[in-house]
Amino acid sequence: MNWELVAKSFDQPDFYVEDQTSLAVLLQLFRSSAQIDIPNDVMFTRWNNRKGQLSLLRAAITAPPQLYNFSTSPKKQQTLDGMDPSSAGTPNEAWLSLDLYATLLNLAFDAELQSSIKEIFSRGAKSCPDLLLLGLVTIPSSLGGSIKKFFLSRLLPGYFRPGTSFPRIPSVLKRLHSLNPKILPISCEEAFHAESESLPSLVHILKICRIIPEILPALLSSENLPFAISIACMVYGSERPTKQDRFDLERWVYDRLKRQGEN
Repeated sequence: MNWELVAKSFDQPDFYVEDQTSLAVLLQLFRSSAQIDIPNDVMFTRWNNRKGQLSLLRAAITAPPQLYNFSTSPKKQQTLDGMDPSSAGTPNEAWLSLDLYATLLNLAFDAELQSSIKEIFSRGAKSCPDLLLLGLVTIPSSLGGSIKKFFLSRLLPGYFRPGTSFPRIPSVLKRLHSLNPKILPISCEEAFHAESESLPSLVHILKICRIIPEILPALLSSENLPFAISIACMVYGSERPTKQDRFDLERWVYDRLKRQGEN
């Protein structure tokens, strides 16, 4: 018997997983006959009964790992610094599954499901904000719409705010930069203005530059002149081990004025 076709038959108008108990019964019945879990192609492929599919995913996300585990998801992100998924806030590896992110964001195009999907992502933001942020950034920009923008706008600023002291900030910033090199410079500039161009904000941005030195040229080249000047002065005033390593502020001002004049 083709058990994948049997699982696909879940996609019918009256299918709905009410809670964990319903999920446990469904999985027990399917596993006892098929001797396999519900195939990933069924979990993550678009259903006609989108509300039913969301009910299945929602129950699976909150399920204990012994009931359902996302470890076989074809597309996954890695935990930070080799952390155990349980320590990372996602014991059943739900928020490591990029297939899950893509499926939820695809379902979010259905206006009737958006509030439920927003609630699901909100839980992820509380239990594993680092992974949720990185997962959302990994997903193509064509998916997600307003929900993706909503959570990015709330998760990202926390890493660029003065006084932020998350234990995994360096790992998160490095992963963000590898996923999208434009994110860090844009976020630094936004944080600078959000904090009223304060000195603590500039100090924090300089710390980020020390973690990811590659972003400094982009900050110094910013079209926002007050921001670029502030960064240049901070870099010039920061301690350097030798004279050779010091930032040439005079040369930077000359090049910047020349560029401004050409424009």
